[in-house]
Amino acid sequence: MESIFEEDLYVTAYNTDSNGWLNIYSLFNFLQEAGGNHAKKLGVGFNSMQTEGVFWALSRIKVIINALPKWGDTIHLQTWPKGVDKLFFMRDFILTDKNNQPIITATSAWIVVDVNKRRPLKPQTIDYSMPDNHGKFAIREIPGKLTPPIANPLFRYERNVSINEIDVNKHVNNAHYVQWLMDCFDLSYVSSHQLASIQINYLEEMKYGDKVSIFTATNDASDQLYIEGAKTSDRSKAFQALTEWRRLD
Repeated sequence: MESIFEEDLYVTAYNTDSNGWLNIYSLFNFLQEAGGNHAKKLGVGFNSMQTEGVFWALSRIKVIINALPKWGDTIHLQTWPKGVDKLFFMRDFILTDKNNQPIITATSAWIVVDVNKRRPLKPQTIDYSMPDNHGKFAIREIPGKLTPPIANPLFRYERNVSINEIDVNKHVNNAHYVQWLMDCFDLSYVSSHQLASIQINYLEEMKYGDKVSIFTATNDASDQLYIEGAKTSDRSKAFQALTEWRRLD
């Protein structure tokens, strides 16, 4: 059983942002694809899960960014499962540069969802034997719950869920939530800052035809911003995120 999955990734022009760095949407797609490829090798990929009437869903993820690769860079990605925590199947990631220096680390919590009931299954009821890698980790902590710093976050904008955001599980793919929250920042800010960390907690499925309202909040002068998305129809929270930024010299 291959306990660690590895691959090299090339940063293309369409993976980059206005600064020429790897954009966060593409980063999340890189992580998702690598995790899916490894799951397939472990016998729990999309096709085998479908035959059992279940699918993987990302529930929480935290990413720490020391540096972002640029257009034309080749980076090396490693990912591995690291055991179970309550409902969550944990998976970590490390991306290293050409000098084998870690530039991005991530930890993620996944659930197995029943296709018909759209409810998570308890890990102890599922016969998935995966390596726990004996405590190997990229980030030691388990991504926790997020709390708004103020009672009433500020409304920023509203949008319809696009057909282009729906994946094979018939809901908004996790990486598109990153695009929604990045739209809270203007060009001048992202030109003078670089994302240092991001945590996203996915709380409820968003589907085609839904409308999402985006809210933000901060309680001090730091470069940290809380962002949440709620279904416009009933204000139920679809996701929460916490971003932290570093100023560029």
